[in-house]
Amino acid sequence: NEGKAFSTACELLSHIQHPALRKTIFGDIDPIDGMPYLVTEWIEGESLSNVLGSNTMPVDMTIALVQQVFDVCKLLSETLQSEAIWIDTNPQSIIVCNPNENPTFSFRICPFKWLGTSREHLKDMSSIVDLIEALM
Repeated sequence: NEGKAFSTACELLSHIQHPALRKTIFGDIDPIDGMPYLVTEWIEGESLSNVLGSNTMPVDMTIALVQQVFDVCKLLSETLQSEAIWIDTNPQSIIVCNPNENPTFSFRICPFKWLGTSREHLKDMSSIVDLIEALM
């Protein structure tokens, strides 16, 4: 049952701590529409797309962001025992903390990765490539 698997994954996610990942507080499947959802901690900052505007990101910041993406994805894949890009890589959903001094990034887990997605599509790194292109 996908609902049971999602609940089990939410329990595992609630124990993960990583500076670049918003902590999962709770997750469930909405009884009305059957859509999964996660409740995560609130992180202060601006969306990456707002910080960038029409500018490109400096190379060192881009490298730091991509390294964090891979670190978080590796941690989530190990925790969920399934290799995938489990985070939302849309620049609008990535939060930049302290954009003016030593910026750090905060990612959210994307619960919709669980819905009707083939194993091969979960491993598809095109979302990370799209993110890097948006940064450049």
